Amino acid sequence: MFLYDYFLTLGMEVDLVWSSSLGPMGILFALQRYLPFLDTAVLCLLHQLSTTISPSVCTIVGNAQGYLNVTGFLLSELILTLRTWAVWKRDKFLGIALSILFLAIAVATYVVASLFQGSLELSGRPYPEFQGCYITGSNKLLYVAWLLLMAYEAVLLVLMIIPGVTAYREGGNGGLHAVVYRDGVVFYVYLFGKKPSAERQVIDFYATLSWQSCLLSMSLS
Repeated sequence: MFLYDYFLTLGMEVDLVWSSSLGPMGILFALQRYLPFLDTAVLCLLHQLSTTISPSVCTIVGNAQGYLNVTGFLLSELILTLRTWAVWKRDKFLGIALSILFLAIAVATYVVASLFQGSLELSGRPYPEFQGCYITGSNKLLYVAWLLLMAYEAVLLVLMIIPGVTAYREGGNGGLHAVVYRDGVVFYVYLFGKKPSAERQVIDFYATLSWQSCLLSMSLS
């Protein structure tokens, strides 16, 4: 599914990103787009499928995967934040406020990730054929990442709706409205509509957010 999603939008990526000069948004896109190849495709497979991995190596790989996941999540949030700031015509006061809020969310998310990673309890394989790392316990703090996401997305949702309603009433570029306002609001509503009940759903949301942010950055290129 990961590769399917990648090749599904590869043509759009080539046309809209790599055919133009590589600016700050292009670099941000590249980091956010290709980081999952390391933390999802490589480290996750090693973490889940290896039959020779030791608990100490599991800890190293798990920490790397966890912090890279958080970094990718924050890159996705940064793209969405820049989009929100752009529809407010790069208002100076809003830019400062969003910067402070984003930094606060970033620090809090890394703290949560650190506490969660530190709580993981691993032991040797329960039987020789067991694949991956054998996790025997952890705290539940990863769920806080979901709460942080929802709080931040609530702010961005409101900030998208306000100019979106105004733009709709005044008319204008229908294609731009579809990409920026309609698709953006639908995405936020989708996030709120999902109700994760465990850490797995939080990780699934990171994957969804990453994919949607890639599409957004390509559409606005």
